[in-house]
Amino acid sequence: MTTDKGISSTDRIKLVQACIELPSDFDELRRQIAKFGWDYDGHIKAVLSRADVVTILQRYLKSEIGNKQIEDWADFLEGRDDVAFENGAEAILNEVIHVLANPILDGGLTLEVAKIMLTKIEV
Repeated sequence: MTTDKGISSTDRIKLVQACIELPSDFDELRRQIAKFGWDYDGHIKAVLSRADVVTILQRYLKSEIGNKQIEDWADFLEGRDDVAFENGAEAILNEVIHVLANPILDGGLTLEVAKIMLTKIEV
C-alpha cells in the first residue's frame, strides 16, 4: 500500500519502529512520519515492548537522555494507530507511556519514578 505522497505503509512502520528506540535523529524521523498524516488503518504495526521502555528508562537513569526527550518520545507514541503494545503488557505500557507523555498531570519523571516504573515493567 502506498500513500498519496508515494510512501509505502511499510516505510511508515519502519520509521515508527525506529522512533521507538529514541535514536539521536528522532526529531528528523518524526518529521518524516508526519508526512503520512495521523490516521492509519493498516494491519501491520510497529510494536512497543516492555524491553523497549526498560531501555529508555535505563538510558534516563544513566543521564544519556533527559526529561524533555522522554516526554517527546512518549507523546509521539501515545495514542498512535500504527503502534501496538506488547501482547500481555498493554495495560502497564499504556500506563507508563501516559505518565511519561503527561508530566504535568502526573508529577513528572524523576529518578525515583523511573526506578518504580522499571520494577513494574522489567522483563
